[in-house]
Amino acid sequence: QKQVVWMEIALDGKDQLRQRMAWALNQIVTTVPANIDGLAFTEIYTNYYDIFVKNAFNNYRDILAETSWSPLMAEHLSYLKSKSHNYVYQNTNKLVSRADENFAREVMQLFSIGLTKLNDDGTPALDPLTGNPLETYTNEDIESLARAWTGFDRVGTRSNYEDKETGTSDNRLDPMSIVSDWRDPFPKSNLNGGFIGDGYVLCKDLPAKSFLKVGAGYRLLGAKSSPELMKDPTFFADDANGILRVDLDQASSLYQRLYNEGNYELFVELENDLDCTPNTIECEVDTVRVVKVGSVYYEFVERPCVQMPFYDNAKQIHLRWNELRGHMCANPDLAHAREACCREDRFKEVRVGKIESNVTYLYEGERMTYGTAKNRCIEYGQDLCFYELIEAVPNNDLDRKGYHWTNRDCSINVKVNGEGYVAIVHDAMQTYKDNIPWHVEEENTLNWFRVFWDNGTYPGDSEENTCGDNDCKTLSDGSCLCKTTVTESVVFSSLVDISKEDVISQLFIGALGPQNGSTATNMTDGLRAHTIGGNVDGNTVFEVHDKGRIMFLKNLKSTVGLEGWAMLPQIYEAESATISNALVSNETETATGGLYVEARYGDDTTYIEWEVEVPSAGMYEVSLRYGNDNSPRPLRV
Repeated sequence: QKQVVWMEIALDGKDQLRQRMAWALNQIVTTVPANIDGLAFTEIYTNYYDIFVKNAFNNYRDILAETSWSPLMAEHLSYLKSKSHNYVYQNTNKLVSRADENFAREVMQLFSIGLTKLNDDGTPALDPLTGNPLETYTNEDIESLARAWTGFDRVGTRSNYEDKETGTSDNRLDPMSIVSDWRDPFPKSNLNGGFIGDGYVLCKDLPAKSFLKVGAGYRLLGAKSSPELMKDPTFFADDANGILRVDLDQASSLYQRLYNEGNYELFVELENDLDCTPNTIECEVDTVRVVKVGSVYYEFVERPCVQMPFYDNAKQIHLRWNELRGHMCANPDLAHAREACCREDRFKEVRVGKIESNVTYLYEGERMTYGTAKNRCIEYGQDLCFYELIEAVPNNDLDRKGYHWTNRDCSINVKVNGEGYVAIVHDAMQTYKDNIPWHVEEENTLNWFRVFWDNGTYPGDSEENTCGDNDCKTLSDGSCLCKTTVTESVVFSSLVDISKEDVISQLFIGALGPQNGSTATNMTDGLRAHTIGGNVDGNTVFEVHDKGRIMFLKNLKSTVGLEGWAMLPQIYEAESATISNALVSNETETATGGLYVEARYGDDTTYIEWEVEVPSAGMYEVSLRYGNDNSPRPLRV
């Protein structure tokens, strides 16, 4: 049947050039039916072939993108349901694994760049030192790019197509979706000495209320309120649970654009900026998830942007109860968590952080920046604090709680192994043992990724450049733990003798476009500079036209620096202290080191004393971790 359908169209169709192009493309970007559990079907294969018919005269990159989302390709080259090391490690008793590398290799070797770099005339490019052909990629590249192909899964079955299965993930026809929990969240290097995401705008550079700005997208969900690209608890889908939603006012510009006189579009991309309507929810929130327009729902789709893994001024976030494993850092400039209102000067209020429906949060699952969360709590008569647990008012449901901002500072550190790979570590304060998620915890994280070092040197790369030589801490696995700093600097200070290749190879941070008040200067073919007042500085934006693409790039580079400690962090356990008039006990499993000092029945002669040697006079941070029982608990430090 498949052959009959194909032959009638391919041989008798009037668009013979298109059909022949499709046939040729299908011989390159192939799938093998023997590798797919659906040999008897017809529609899934003709649907895949139609990708080439539709894109016969389009960009080859578009073909690679669409075939990469095909469930047939994922099943054929085994990245279907590929899971990150991070997911497997945390959910399978610390099992060490790697992402499936099959498609990452074949999409380069078979479908695009091949094994050998080529000159413009098609001859192999040679290494000037050895005379051997230059390879297009290495095993390091495959390992890095394989992590980009984690998280893909088939979508649920539906009606009106050929299938015999009734399961929820057996759809081999429609494009796949991403399971966010399976996805690798860490940076992935590309083939050009940079990272996937280079050239895109930074999320922190998106305009405030980006859901109302040009480029914002909205997907029609129909009568259901649950998003498809984001995760919400199923609890939120039932109005009987008193769910608070973003119900747009009919007078708002966003409502009118999405309503479109009753002609609902499957996908809407805002063509221009919209103003928020005074006295409506649009003016009060940082972002939205799902909005209600009349009787239908739309899911907000943010324009693509990059969240930098390293940033300064981080704040700590927690889950609903600070005993859970969820203490980590978040960027305060991004809507990554929600409010938790309390007061540190009152015991009962600092113990319980509150969130109140339609007061401190304006829709279920709302996320906000640190500043918005703090302002909401101040208006509530409280503030952000380091809480113990969260109470939701009026309905104290667990589903209404997620990650919450605290007022605690947090910092981003890195582990550096002997190969120069790094793993991100969040220096968050723990209230219990094992509070920090393993993927960013000092001893547990094995989420190594490649970075590019200035001068090729890094802490621990030789006996002459040890962890200690850089004032970094040596961990039990031999890796170095270092603090990080982030700096931005101007790349080009003049427009003289700058080529398009210079800009593409040295600028990696995308811009939304030229800044207001800038003047355009045409430079070389395909390159234009937008400057303010004729100054070439951090406000300059370069406009690049390359291979059918238009890119706007900021004249800035972001550099992550490493530094150590004047005194390396050290834990002093009670076992190593001088103890006076107090019992040492081992009747608990939660004490680090195994023992604890039982001091509640002591008097003025009861104390624990440590002797600490510091390298020089100055200010040092000391954190004291202790437990209280219900008895009197006097404490002086």
